[in-house]
Amino acid sequence: MTRTLTLTTILAASALSLAAQSFTVFTKSGETVGFNNENVERIEFSLTSLPDEPTPPILDVINFNEYMESLTPAEGLLDTKTTPQGLGCITISLKGAYIENTQEEHYITLGNSEGVVFSRKPTDEGMNLHRDVLANTTDLIYTFAADGYTAPGNYHLEIPEGTYTDISGNPLGGKICIYIIEEPAPDQKYSASPEPGIVETLSEVTITFDNYTQLKPMGALKAYIQKDNNAYPDIVEPTINENGTLTISFNPALQVPGVYSITIPEGSLSLGNEDSGKSYLNEKINLVYEIEGNKQQAPKIGDYYYSDGSWSSYLVNKPDAEPIGVIFYIGIASEFGDKEAYYKVKDGSAAMPEFHGYVVSLRDATYYDGEHNPVAWSFYDGWDDGCSCSVSTNDFLGYNNTAAIRARANKDFNGLSGESSNFPATYYATDYFDAQVPAPAQSSGWFLPSAYQLKYIYDRVYFIPNGGDSESACVQNSLAQLENYGGMPMYCRDSEYWSSTEQYDSSGCSYRAYYTSFDESSFNPGFVTWANKNTGCRVRPILAF
Repeated sequence: MTRTLTLTTILAASALSLAAQSFTVFTKSGETVGFNNENVERIEFSLTSLPDEPTPPILDVINFNEYMESLTPAEGLLDTKTTPQGLGCITISLKGAYIENTQEEHYITLGNSEGVVFSRKPTDEGMNLHRDVLANTTDLIYTFAADGYTAPGNYHLEIPEGTYTDISGNPLGGKICIYIIEEPAPDQKYSASPEPGIVETLSEVTITFDNYTQLKPMGALKAYIQKDNNAYPDIVEPTINENGTLTISFNPALQVPGVYSITIPEGSLSLGNEDSGKSYLNEKINLVYEIEGNKQQAPKIGDYYYSDGSWSSYLVNKPDAEPIGVIFYIGIASEFGDKEAYYKVKDGSAAMPEFHGYVVSLRDATYYDGEHNPVAWSFYDGWDDGCSCSVSTNDFLGYNNTAAIRARANKDFNGLSGESSNFPATYYATDYFDAQVPAPAQSSGWFLPSAYQLKYIYDRVYFIPNGGDSESACVQNSLAQLENYGGMPMYCRDSEYWSSTEQYDSSGCSYRAYYTSFDESSFNPGFVTWANKNTGCRVRPILAF
């Protein structure tokens, strides 16, 4: 059967196609069939238009709180002592996959009693959305300012409904987070009489607070006295005086030579003033005295090492010496190939009279002018025959390696220098750093550690405290206590340290050396690997004492 389709019908179809018209196909008997049926007789077009758009689906609003897994910082009172930047960044973790709603314009705002202090769209700079497909989670990260908002007041973070949707278009409900920043407590500044440090005897200690005149005990007030880091401290009950001072008396007076640590725990006192209705709990108070004639105790890992060659488990104010490092290994590391016979005193005139262990410096040698300045190990030359340093990443031969590098510099470069064409890593670890932080005369002097000496610090003693007590001495804690003396952590961002260990190729040439990573931002910090000698890394000296 022949199909017929008139020109008029074709033109009509063309004219109506833009209006999305419908059509019906008939056979001779009047039945409707599909367009390709062989019995088609005629086609009739309807003058009734189809809807321009389909009816939108009904969307469900998603309960924000029901799917929120965490909020950092938590709502409520914000402690600016533990969070110095205040409201600098807020992170919200949600269960499920969400995207920004680009169909509508929403603004995420942060306001206080003064008005709106921050307002941005979710796609603006500083407003980040991170989706974890495998975990089916979404993090909303709002970075307001590097310094954050720390002014006292009530803050409201508002996320309007529909700012985000799930992948099906269902809007995420609105959310308001409320934070309170209180007026910070005045600094807990206090002085003690006598001043902490070296004394002949100790009968009493009086503590005066600079910013507080009213002291009240929170329960039984106690001071704990430890001598030479004994495990079981003595307990003394302090007296609060009418003038707002606090006195700790000793009867009989402390006269036996030794180092005494006097501690009043955090939260033992309520501190206030007459002109203020507010009171604050005290921070931990710790005073350290050394009674003259003290016999030097055996060194321990985590002890402070001083510029006069002494050491102590407590930070003692000494009139003629300052802490310059932290002890990280006791005795000679013979298990790692080291020998006492290798070492001489700092000026090289004689063997060291005693060997107690190893000390890591309180800060990087390459930190100066207020910033870190990575340096090269030496020049880069694929045909250089090296300095004859150790190539093992499992030894403690940093002292020998440093001597070998110095000998090469003296032979070919008129001595060490900070020039990149010389041996700057060794120069900064030795000559430069000793000019800034002089090593004691009876020590080995500063040197560039071997790869394993750095690795040992990271693996064995940096994080692990003596006896397992989280507050007891370890390298990390001790370096933190040295902050007032310029102490700096090793485990931090971008901290990769040159070692004195060389790497040789199959031709006997050395254009690479090993470094150890303490970089906290690394996927797997604590590793040892090599790099071309002209690569920039930090330098952290050590010494033997």
